[in-house]
Amino acid sequence: MKAVTKLIIAAALFGQTVLSQALPINLLTNGSFESLKFDSNWTYRTNPNEVDGWTWSDGSSMEFWNTPFLGVTAVDGGKIAELNAHGGDGDYSFYQNFKTVAGQSYDYSFAYQARSDNSEQFHMDITHFFDDSTPEVLANAIYTNHEIGQWSTARGSFVAIGSMSQIGFWSDDRRGDTVGNLLDNVVVTASVPEPGSIALLAFGLVGLVVSRRRQKSEDAPLAKNLLNQPEK
Repeated sequence: MKAVTKLIIAAALFGQTVLSQALPINLLTNGSFESLKFDSNWTYRTNPNEVDGWTWSDGSSMEFWNTPFLGVTAVDGGKIAELNAHGGDGDYSFYQNFKTVAGQSYDYSFAYQARSDNSEQFHMDITHFFDDSTPEVLANAIYTNHEIGQWSTARGSFVAIGSMSQIGFWSDDRRGDTVGNLLDNVVVTASVPEPGSIALLAFGLVGLVVSRRRQKSEDAPLAKNLLNQPEK
């Protein structure tokens, strides 16, 4: 019985160790937009070389807020990004490349809210770019369920098809639309087993060991009797 108790404890420690080693790590750089230092309430950057991790095409830009500001507080840290959408002024976008493994599953999440109008919308894509620059879409969505003054959380998953993938956001710019979409805490992680699955694996190993010990205990008397049989 003591041996079984020790095995259960060992299984619990094994599960805890596996889980701690499998804790997800954000594959994105500057996912919460904290790296850029500025003292004002907000800053507008047109040069992507000034922003860690994120970049954008010509004609676009990124805006950052120090929060709390205009009634908004960051989800993670103290800064957020605004995906601008000045009506009739073109679509604004920014994106980031990150390393992946072909065939591996990944999870993504980010926080978003409306700045001034619940009817605004923006797009999110996760793609893989081949050598010919033709994008293969791995995940995409249009977000329209904004609420002013309240963060929503988007979640999803995708399977990588190469060593590099890209996550991007862009505004759906229409004449008369809103000033922007607020984003924070953008995270991409490799999918990890659920804690319950790890526990089942650990206790399955315990069951296997206990079964083998029991089988050995049952076989021991038989082996002893065979050894003690008189020779004919």
